[in-house]
Amino acid sequence: MGNAQVKKVFKKTPKTATSITQAQETVNEKESQQSEQIQKAKERASIQRNSIFDASDLKQAWEDYANSDEVTNSPIIATIMKGCKYELLDNHKILLYLNNTLQETQFNRLQPKLLKALRDELQNDLIMVGSEFKELSQNEQSKRLYTDDDKLKFLMEEYPVFADLKEKLGLTFL
Repeated sequence: MGNAQVKKVFKKTPKTATSITQAQETVNEKESQQSEQIQKAKERASIQRNSIFDASDLKQAWEDYANSDEVTNSPIIATIMKGCKYELLDNHKILLYLNNTLQETQFNRLQPKLLKALRDELQNDLIMVGSEFKELSQNEQSKRLYTDDDKLKFLMEEYPVFADLKEKLGLTFL
């Protein structure tokens, strides 16, 4: 092998401080930057939103979240958000009344997202959302419309024009 074929490879070394005092200044500078960042983070964390809201504000925020894509894409969650009753208690606590354990399981998954959405919408970081089981009364259970016939009967009782329209058009439902 000739000398022409041998290549020497030199790696550039990173620049280092030329003196101990320069190294110490660099360390001090980085430490002060870190402490400033930590201080700013603490200040941001200590600022809590605490806007006042009432039941109508809560209702609007609840409906907005219930109509969001995230909720409407899941039938069980949509049922919880639109079908279960809730109540605004003292100290920014919202109590959601669930009907069964399946709803409780789904609500536990939904709760962090719901809590964030309500806190952001209402500008209040003190909001808490809890749940409890509430048995449906016999009257409430009878109001549930399961079949198409039940739904049609309900509509014809509430809006007699549906019965007239059904007769005039000669409609039958299977």
